[in-house]
Amino acid sequence: MKVAVLAGLGLVGQLAATDFRAPIATQMGPLHYSFDKLHKKKSNFTYFTTAHFRETEDAFMKHGTETHPLSKLIFGKSEFYASESFQDQKTWEFGLTENYNPYLKTTKLAPRVSYSEAGVFFGANWDYPVWNNKGRIGIRGSLPIRWVRMERDDEAEANALGLQGDILKGEVRYVNPFEQGHAGAIGSISSYRLSFLRGLLYRTGDGRVWGAYQPLGNGNGVSLGESIYDGIGTQAGLSEYGSTNHITPFVVIKAAKAGEPPRGQGGAILVDTGTNQPVNQENINTTIEYPVNYNVAGGEAFNFHNPDELLADGSGPVSNVDPSLAGHISAVFVATDGAANPVDYTKLDLDKNSDLWATTVNGLNGLPIQTAKNSVDFIDGLAQYYGTDVEQWLADRGYVIATDEQTGLGDIPAEIFYEHSFNDSWRGELCLGVKFPTGNGGSDYSGNPFRVQMGNGSHWEIKIGALAAWQAIRCMNVKLDLSYNFALEKTEHRKASYSGAKIKNFGPEAKASVDWGYFLGNLDFNFTHPKSKKINGMIGYQLYYKTEDHINFKDKHQESWLGKVWGDPTTGKAADFQTPGTAWIDMPMKLSGDVASMNSEQWGHRIRLEGSYNLSKYCTTSVGGLYTFAGQNIPVEADVHCACQVRF
Repeated sequence: MKVAVLAGLGLVGQLAATDFRAPIATQMGPLHYSFDKLHKKKSNFTYFTTAHFRETEDAFMKHGTETHPLSKLIFGKSEFYASESFQDQKTWEFGLTENYNPYLKTTKLAPRVSYSEAGVFFGANWDYPVWNNKGRIGIRGSLPIRWVRMERDDEAEANALGLQGDILKGEVRYVNPFEQGHAGAIGSISSYRLSFLRGLLYRTGDGRVWGAYQPLGNGNGVSLGESIYDGIGTQAGLSEYGSTNHITPFVVIKAAKAGEPPRGQGGAILVDTGTNQPVNQENINTTIEYPVNYNVAGGEAFNFHNPDELLADGSGPVSNVDPSLAGHISAVFVATDGAANPVDYTKLDLDKNSDLWATTVNGLNGLPIQTAKNSVDFIDGLAQYYGTDVEQWLADRGYVIATDEQTGLGDIPAEIFYEHSFNDSWRGELCLGVKFPTGNGGSDYSGNPFRVQMGNGSHWEIKIGALAAWQAIRCMNVKLDLSYNFALEKTEHRKASYSGAKIKNFGPEAKASVDWGYFLGNLDFNFTHPKSKKINGMIGYQLYYKTEDHINFKDKHQESWLGKVWGDPTTGKAADFQTPGTAWIDMPMKLSGDVASMNSEQWGHRIRLEGSYNLSKYCTTSVGGLYTFAGQNIPVEADVHCACQVRF
């Protein structure tokens, strides 16, 4: 059947810089190839209709068979923070910006999406004999109608995220009796993720910018809530600023379960009097590692859910009794180490230690001590200025992650070809093709990363291809076809990607010139039933390779969703806790084509199957499918198709 040549050479792909799909195998007809005898004195015309369906929710990332959520292919990560889309993944580090929100760096997003597609191709092939019937020249093409749906999966997303939170309020815990005779509930416990407090920025009356947790530099302690710890007093431990009261309002604990609040967890302490002892740090230039233990005297602190007292080194008996409670120890900030060297808490990496929490210290009456209560009121007052819904913050900037569905015309492929019959056993073919960018979706910016693409982003494509077929035995032939497509450069309205970011397709509009190319190779074994030429089948292997997208943003820098930063217009620097600002100043971020193109180089290994039945010498029906069993940066797709072709 002559039209089978189309299947080998007509796989003009739907892959695009703004897309991720593997090529549709049947847009130029059924897959089976045969050495049919054609009209020698006149032209041949074949009409075909194919229908297909495919779906996926997973993707191969590293070359192999390990699968990941499809969203990882779209964003670069399947679970991430909005802050990872900004330059060098920073938010509060830039300073206080117009649209700042601390939850951008602490609220994890885990979008999940499934992809479904159905479509019909109406196509035809016409050829005419040349060179004394040894060759045939012809044209072929198809008209695609497609239905595509990208559906966000809220349930899968919730399962991936689990419990989240940066503030734990009003928690009640229960302690065992101890020597002072106190027993029962410890109420009104407040806990805050330390990295959240660092990002809880506010502007002072003189124009400085502080965080609710603010390291003050080498040897100067920290500010936490309304309290400043600067080592005042005779002890090495920290104290409330301007007071001789050395009872710290907060201790720092590590959440037992990564990413989740420390609900009902030990580590928060009950105190009568505070005794802050020095901690040891061998080298003041090294990074502070958690934990820095709160050294307490016997009877002054108790570990929740454990009747025994903390040991003198702060580790408590839990490290030897119950490994699941090994993290239930507390720490305090100190001004100097045991050798009287200043401690610099700016070296505490809160991105790597995101499970550290500041938890209130409660008195013997079960309520937070006064210094803790003052700081809690101050922190809660700051927090109310920021919305907790990160997706709403994104929606306010015009970016909405949502289900999308479209039905319409896809990109139209067309080709001219020359086929040559060397003898009864060997045939070859050369072709030159073009794809017309008729699919909607185009290259316009969309604030929805799940927007459906009906084509390849409005790029014209040029294709070159070749085919060789060998009739090995009467009931079997072998076909090899190779092609390469060039997606011509075009300016797209892209989602901005910034230097040092870890995710892509997550930003405001930015213009970029984009081009790429891809290769397809098919090795097929085609069979005919030895007793009946009406029954045919094929099995084959497809190798697909797409180059990395070549993306060049038109501008070198662009303002991000964060907007301008509060700072000093004369120096161009952002305000901090030492240097005041006087106005909002521009804060453009550096655009990066490398970030925008990450995970765009693709490999696909696919198995191809099809069976067909000749209803007559003029009409054939087919059914088959493809499955991507391995690859790199490509969906794990399963395709099924059926077809009918009529020869005239």
